[in-house]
Amino acid sequence: TYKAGVEFKGFSDYLMKIKLTGYYQNTHKYQDMSMMASPMGRSITDNDMDSYGVSLQTDWLLFNDHYVILGADWNYDDMDTWTQRFAPMPGVVGADGQQSNLGIYLQDEWSVLEQLKIVAGVRYTWIKTEANEENIGKNDATDDNWVGNIGVVYMPTDELALRAKVS
Repeated sequence: TYKAGVEFKGFSDYLMKIKLTGYYQNTHKYQDMSMMASPMGRSITDNDMDSYGVSLQTDWLLFNDHYVILGADWNYDDMDTWTQRFAPMPGVVGADGQQSNLGIYLQDEWSVLEQLKIVAGVRYTWIKTEANEENIGKNDATDDNWVGNIGVVYMPTDELALRAKVS
């Protein structure tokens, strides 16, 4: 896994922070299922996946009582896999696939009183999957969804915060 990021603070009285991060990760799993006494027999599976991601987040202070976070993230996975079965039905099955997802989000933390904050947010996520399995063929799909939340934070003292949230 390789990660990198940069964060800039104090642009202005309004733009508090910009944060950009990225990563790359390779996951490789080799599995030998040597259960000869099992009705499933013996099989070997080899999975190799590359994952990439980028995230951008901006933090804003608006009207002196609204701390607003606006951001986006993108992730991409590319996987190749094969399984070799020895018995009772010998054969090799290979598959590959890619999945990408993009999310954008907005959150507003409103300081109603010194001890009371209302926090509301919304996120939109879009996912695209492309899969190709040798015996089945291509299987592509897309999906998207909106998610929202709202909550309150009450801080009667510096040491205590009571939270309630629904999403």
